Amino acid sequence: MLEFILGKPYSDKSKYMQKQALKAAAADPFAPVWYFVPEQYTLQMQRQLLAQNDKKGLLNLEVLSFNRLVYRLQNELPAAGKLALKGSGRTALIYRLLEEGKDRFPLLAAKRKSHAFIQNLAKQATECYQYQMSPEKLRQTAGQISGELLRDKTAELAEFLAAYRAALKKEYFAVEAALEEVCSLLRRLPLSGTEIFVDGFYGFVPIQLEILSILKERAKAVHIAFPYAWKDKASLNLNDLRYPAELYFDVKNAVSKLRLTPAEEKITLIAETAPGIAPEFLKIEAELFQSPGLPAGEECGHIHLAEAGTMEEELRYVAEQILFYVYERGYRFRDIAVLAGNLEDYAEKAERIFREYRLSFFLDKKETIRRHPVMTFIESALQTVRTDFRYEELMQHLKNTYSYLPNLEPEQSEALEAEISRLDIYAAEHGLRGSAAYGRLEGLSPELSEILADLTELSQGLKREKDFAGKLAVFQNYLEKRRVFTALEMQAEALALRADWVKASQYRQAGEKLQEYFAELLRFMALPLNVSTDAQMEAGSEERPLLRAEGREWSSPETGSAKRLSPAREKAERSSLGAEKVERPSPKAGSSMDSALLSTDDFAALLLAGMSELEYAAAPPVPDQIVVGSLEHTRLPQTKIVFAVGLTESSVPSIQPDNGFFSDWERQMLKKTGAGAGLAEDRRTSIFKAQLTIFMSLLSATEHLYLSYAAAAGNGRSERPADLYYQISRMFAHNAVKNLSQWWQAHEQVTYPEPTLVSFIKQCHDGGRNPNFSAVYQSLKASSLGEAVGRLTRPVYRPAEQIAPALAARLYSGRRRMSISRLESYNACPFRHFLSYGVKVREIVPYQAERVDMGIFLHKVLEAFFRLSRKQKKQVFELTAEEYDQILSAAAAEALQSDRRNIFGGSARNGFLAERLTELADRAVKTVQKQMQRGELSFYQEEIHFRPEDWAALRFFTEDGAEFFLEGVIDRMDISREGNVVYFSVLDYKTSEHDLDYTAIYYGLQLQLLLYLEAGREYLQTRQELAAVPVGAAYFHLKDPLFVQTEIAGRPAEEDFLKAMRLRGVFAAESLTRLDRGAAEGQPVVMNVRLKKDGSPYAGNMVLAADELEQLQTFAHRQAETAAGRIWQGDAAIRPYYYKKETPCTYCRYAGICKFDRQERPYRYLSSKGKEDVVGNF
Repeated sequence: MLEFILGKPYSDKSKYMQKQALKAAAADPFAPVWYFVPEQYTLQMQRQLLAQNDKKGLLNLEVLSFNRLVYRLQNELPAAGKLALKGSGRTALIYRLLEEGKDRFPLLAAKRKSHAFIQNLAKQATECYQYQMSPEKLRQTAGQISGELLRDKTAELAEFLAAYRAALKKEYFAVEAALEEVCSLLRRLPLSGTEIFVDGFYGFVPIQLEILSILKERAKAVHIAFPYAWKDKASLNLNDLRYPAELYFDVKNAVSKLRLTPAEEKITLIAETAPGIAPEFLKIEAELFQSPGLPAGEECGHIHLAEAGTMEEELRYVAEQILFYVYERGYRFRDIAVLAGNLEDYAEKAERIFREYRLSFFLDKKETIRRHPVMTFIESALQTVRTDFRYEELMQHLKNTYSYLPNLEPEQSEALEAEISRLDIYAAEHGLRGSAAYGRLEGLSPELSEILADLTELSQGLKREKDFAGKLAVFQNYLEKRRVFTALEMQAEALALRADWVKASQYRQAGEKLQEYFAELLRFMALPLNVSTDAQMEAGSEERPLLRAEGREWSSPETGSAKRLSPAREKAERSSLGAEKVERPSPKAGSSMDSALLSTDDFAALLLAGMSELEYAAAPPVPDQIVVGSLEHTRLPQTKIVFAVGLTESSVPSIQPDNGFFSDWERQMLKKTGAGAGLAEDRRTSIFKAQLTIFMSLLSATEHLYLSYAAAAGNGRSERPADLYYQISRMFAHNAVKNLSQWWQAHEQVTYPEPTLVSFIKQCHDGGRNPNFSAVYQSLKASSLGEAVGRLTRPVYRPAEQIAPALAARLYSGRRRMSISRLESYNACPFRHFLSYGVKVREIVPYQAERVDMGIFLHKVLEAFFRLSRKQKKQVFELTAEEYDQILSAAAAEALQSDRRNIFGGSARNGFLAERLTELADRAVKTVQKQMQRGELSFYQEEIHFRPEDWAALRFFTEDGAEFFLEGVIDRMDISREGNVVYFSVLDYKTSEHDLDYTAIYYGLQLQLLLYLEAGREYLQTRQELAAVPVGAAYFHLKDPLFVQTEIAGRPAEEDFLKAMRLRGVFAAESLTRLDRGAAEGQPVVMNVRLKKDGSPYAGNMVLAADELEQLQTFAHRQAETAAGRIWQGDAAIRPYYYKKETPCTYCRYAGICKFDRQERPYRYLSSKGKEDVVGNF
């Protein structure tokens, strides 16, 4: 007999089922009663049945899940006594099958070293078991697919699945595979006296449907309860399957597949609502994801809506509401549940915040050992060996706590940590590579030397040993030397002393499970396995090979005709076999990977593949705990208060990434072949299925339901509320939405020390304006966090970001001399100047070619080229081609020799970069040649140093009369003489785009060129004893623009190139022709100037009369004096500028120190300035 028990979510159908099951068990103590529930609900159901049973015991009543049914019948299954295959063993088996069968399924085997791919393949194999998709069905499906890539992918999956099933059948026991054997066993077992109850399911996969179909035929009675809302009892509409998006579609689909004839089935409707349900929830039950009704006419006190700025605010609000209900309203922790739309995002934060608030909670989430620090230690050790001590992997390994021996004293550990930090900096700056480079280091402590020696021994041992057993023994020996398992046990004991039982259990389990895994893997790898023979045996045809002998065709089981392999598959086969023609190896009786040759890479991939699946044994929740779980996956009994958090559009319903073995498009293509019923639904259909689980989770609340979302995700991405949130807010339109950002801003409640400290720090940021600020501070000082509060508050009350002038004088010690770039740095942000020139924070310079290194190299090449060309006593455009090439080669060689860190000689890649930069310098010199040919100026000198001891005219005075000097280097100076007057220009090389700007000059951000003019004039007048007149100051950009070398619109391409390379700066109007004779015709190409027909410059061009240029220099001079005065007054404010979307914060290397927050401390916004604001304005 088959009975369907249907009831709305708030009906008592589950209690009705439980009473019927207890009644059946009591009627005949010897007749078995099986009560099926979802896996995660078994313990909870046992508690509920025990609570209702007067005898306080379950004798013949067994609570089962479909997986538990396998273990219940294990001794009677063919798999009895075989090696159990867990998640870690499954991934290792898959890797082994792919490794040994890479000539059978080359497309799959090519990705065997990807952990993500192996996990996807494992999920697909499980899905094939659940949906009863056999290898033969997959072969038939492949024969019907027209697309080559999908056809080959499906065909290879069929062959892999055949090998996988054969391996399981022969050697291992796995739950998903055993369900098929359970079906066969149930057909033979005497079940006529067994009564079956099925509760808590909303639908079934095909293998579960088959088990239920067998049970309904052979068992005494089968009772299945489903949530279902009907409109008319006379017509339940259970057979209408036209709308997959309907809320109860999965229920109707399951009922339609299990139904018998009317005489053999019974439908029981439970219409009564359970007692104690708030009326607002009945409205949600009737309307959510269904036909909406009218909004509630007034505010409903059992529904609470909130919006938060961040997840932190959201969870702190939840925690304080829980404290309110528990300590002021008398609720128990077990009366409350917190369900997250995306538990992965919320779990870590919820765990931390709830611990701060001393809440007792159970996190309903499987925890893998993958995130434990010991896993990072193991993985980094293997990666260090694989990459021959590459910097990133080695430093990650050395900084792991398990690199230190557990018996070190605290002082020794601190000293070792500091030494590793110093080694980190040294290795980064000197580009240490390879174990030999670290072996040559001197002056290391014995502890660090021992760590490096053990790593070197591990590397040599893994290379020396050729089989899996030998390599595993070497690796285990390394773990023993570092005493990793001893350290785990000591940490577990320390955590237990602090009463952190969960963490203590995890640390203890980490060591135990790793040791079990190594032993299991060693046994596993020693078992014989033959992919070819087993796959053919599974396929049931020993005559048909998996692939034709030629390796080019495969046989379609549908037609028997041969089809061509796609080019992708042919290429994969050739690359995996290393030959054009695929030859089948002769079948062996069986082989093990224990004795096979194994590279270090393959050993690491195999070891880590299974290790990533290790899980902690979940501790069951205690009777009085808050359940923290997932909105879609956690099954709750009726709970008084439910907090649904994280209700954002991207999380509810959850949308999984389309990166499974089959994509959504491929699943749709497979459905068109008729094979879709043998695979799980695509993502679009899974969204509809998730609606019912979300619906049931929300309706587990009986008294209060809180719904909230965070407007910003953990990665800073903006989020919108989910449609679910909108639907419920429309139902209760009179309910106000609480703004949790404002609540947190005004928060001043004192609870436990940790959350109160968080609130106090927030108040410190606000300046301590809260009236209860002092009381909160005093309560914290008296708590266990008093010392920490004292340290935190010391820097809070500094009056301003200003240091005393006397301290500034000591900080900027020595003679008062500075560079122009230092003044520009101060004007960009005083705090950056303070860190760079005052504190002298040193940046770690990695051993790689950065932009600054490229700029230095180009400067060196150009400086050497012009210096060597002067020795020839020729202008650069007078050099012969042979002389030019010799000088350029010598200049490049000299620049490489001056590279003290040997960056450009350290690798082939950087060597190529040096060649490319030399070509760029060649282009720059040729540009100079062409520019000089168009003007009257000739090259004078490169790299002109001006220092305070040489040039008295470069003396500056601050407002208080303090004297200081400027020093620097002019990259290049060009001159021309006319009688007693020398005309000159100064050029500064730049590798990035720079334009001189009046606004930047006004605010002191671009003083360099103007002050170079002053220095250059003084230099010439002292050296030449002539009157020096500036022609201009400009940036010369080192770049390589690309042009088609033909005439364009009647103009030679050379002219277009010169325009792309033209000088950008400020120029004297009277001397434009000295730079470019084309200015006389109004067509200059050497400098960035546009002239009108009458010869006057367009507005916006920095072309000034001689007296205006002099005034501009004077303005820059005054700006330098003002900036220097403020520096010595101690200005160190965090005050970066913002102008035209540019700010020094963008590439600031001190961002991690200043923590600039534009919400608390806005930018210094600069307004645009023009010529009239600068010229003549002192």
